[in-house]
Amino acid sequence: MRLLDDLLTSYRGAGVIGTCLAFFILVSMVGLSLFAFDPSLNGMWESGSAMVARQQREIGVLSRQVEQAQEKYDVYRESKKFRDAVKANTLRQESTDTRLKEVDEQIAKLDAKRAALKESHEGYVAAYRKQARGQAKGEILPTIVTKDGRTLENPQVVEVNPAGIQLRYANGIVRVSAKDLPEEMWERFQFDDEEMAAFIDREENLAENYEKGVEKALAEGKEDKLKEKKALHEAKIQQLEGDIAALKDRVRVAAQQYARLRPNPTGNYRTLVSLIRQVDSDEKAIRKAELELARLKALRVH
Repeated sequence: MRLLDDLLTSYRGAGVIGTCLAFFILVSMVGLSLFAFDPSLNGMWESGSAMVARQQREIGVLSRQVEQAQEKYDVYRESKKFRDAVKANTLRQESTDTRLKEVDEQIAKLDAKRAALKESHEGYVAAYRKQARGQAKGEILPTIVTKDGRTLENPQVVEVNPAGIQLRYANGIVRVSAKDLPEEMWERFQFDDEEMAAFIDREENLAENYEKGVEKALAEGKEDKLKEKKALHEAKIQQLEGDIAALKDRVRVAAQQYARLRPNPTGNYRTLVSLIRQVDSDEKAIRKAELELARLKALRVH
């Protein structure tokens, strides 16, 4: 009590009381601030309708957030479906590409095999054609009735070329086109339309060029040049005849060697293949030389 009386009656009392009042005021202001600005404390004094409105707003915000999340999920799900479909298509495409590659490889193998078979067949046909035409030279044939109505009794074969056959009979020598020969002779000598057309065109062109050259030489009065040309022409003919004879001898020797080795094809496979290739090459050279020889003989100037 004495202390209280002293504070109330002395000058120190006023300072202490002022300090207490200031502290009280400060505490009151802090409390009011908390009630004014803290939502958790402020809600204690909200009315029921204000609280419902605030909660409805919060529910609206949460609903929009849920909707946005659902939209994002739907987009993600569609994206996933699209990625899965792309992946499946990629796998199918890879499988299809692999299969197509295998098919292409099979087609390439079949094409190579077909080309090899075609080449082998053409080689066989060419070899047979050359042999049949060559062996027929000098042969006396039975009476032939051509498609254009001519009858040739027991004609002798002089030459067989891609365009037809040259025969010697009672009335002289005649050249019968392959198109006018009976079917059995067409089959025997394996005439071919393309080969025949090429041969005829070549003969006609060469004949035309040769005739033009001769006419030009005669017109210009170059007798010496014409004689030289004739000599060269005859030299070419002799050279071709010698080449053809040599090639035929080599084919004959190869054929005999092939006949000796044929009974043992396994042990002599490489040699047999080499002989076949040699004969095929020689026969092509002979055919080419004979065509050239026939052309030169047809163009021979007497």
